[in-house]
Amino acid sequence: MRRYYQNCKLSDQIFCKENISTMELDRYLWTAALLLSLLWPSPGWTLLTDSGQKNCYDTAGETIGCPGAGQELSGQDGAYHLLPPVFADNGDSTVEDRHSHLIWMKSDDTVQRTWQEAADYCESLEIGSYVNWRLPTFPELLSLVDYGTTRPAIHRPFLCQDNGGYWTATEKAADTTMAGAVHCDAGADYWLVKTARLYVRCVHDGAEKQGGGGR
Repeated sequence: MRRYYQNCKLSDQIFCKENISTMELDRYLWTAALLLSLLWPSPGWTLLTDSGQKNCYDTAGETIGCPGAGQELSGQDGAYHLLPPVFADNGDSTVEDRHSHLIWMKSDDTVQRTWQEAADYCESLEIGSYVNWRLPTFPELLSLVDYGTTRPAIHRPFLCQDNGGYWTATEKAADTTMAGAVHCDAGADYWLVKTARLYVRCVHDGAEKQGGGGR
């Protein structure tokens, strides 16, 4: 494994180790970036929270203790627990992501729709005094997935349909007759023709509220 050597200077004490591994350096840099993003958030950026994965695995898919820096199979997602997701139930059928400040439907309306019907449904939706809802992007909807569990693979307090797929606004670049979807039971993501019928979980940017107010 490549290792970094640093001269100890007052200006770079965070890296002031005689021998620091690549993985350790990544941890320092990630933590520094996290602190900077919390103090000075940039428009259009969303923090990448922990996935929920708690286990590490060997090459046969068997659960193992998470390897440390420099060990074989190190760097697995289950070894990193830096920024847990925080979702707050607003008590009005909506849930707020306290990191991104997106507002979500807590549950769907149990109706399956085509992709266009789903987009139209979100645009006309009014829940929790919010208007101007929309279909979420692929990364936004995936932020609700808890990869540490299944059936459902979704963070609490969200509710979802058994064996249900949910539309995203993201169209496939190579074939715009298809759009992205996320399966609630397993957390799997996939492409599907837009004429198929899936459930809908709309999202709101959190700035606009019916009546001119905001949260």
